[in-house]
Amino acid sequence: MTKVDVQYVDNYGETVSGVPKPGETRIAIYQTNVSAIDMVESQLDELAKRVGLLRTMSYISNTTGGHVKFHEEYGYIPILIGNDNRPVLLLRLVEILDGLIDYEMLQSELPTLSLSQIDGAIQFIRKLSQINSRGIDLDDLEDEEDMQDDELMVALRASLANQEIARVLFDDNRTR
Repeated sequence: MTKVDVQYVDNYGETVSGVPKPGETRIAIYQTNVSAIDMVESQLDELAKRVGLLRTMSYISNTTGGHVKFHEEYGYIPILIGNDNRPVLLLRLVEILDGLIDYEMLQSELPTLSLSQIDGAIQFIRKLSQINSRGIDLDDLEDEEDMQDDELMVALRASLANQEIARVLFDDNRTR
């Protein structure tokens, strides 16, 4: 049940709230649903954060050549426009780069970093590449689709059963 704050003007023109006494006449001047206001304020705060982040990302794009775009029709997800005028998710480019990375070579260049730290940095870049105004996590959507792919699930089960993992990172509790 939500808390409702009702305010009234009493017989003397004073603003009061609460339950009227017997015989007392009050005229409601406004009624607010406190939890609804809190909810709207929370949503506005979240929207302000997203707009601020989108502005920052747009600024960064503009200062680096303006190649990364944020179009409304794609939910402001960072995209590149191919020479065929079709959008390519920045996330797709990051995924390809992640697949091309030789983690051992990278660690030899940065020997003070662990594989977990390097992977965490890549995952951070991955998350940046999918920021959008709707708060959609593309990795979560992809995971949901993967869970429906019977062929992939069979391959994963077989791989786990045989302990054959294509790329093993020390910390598998990373956030994608």
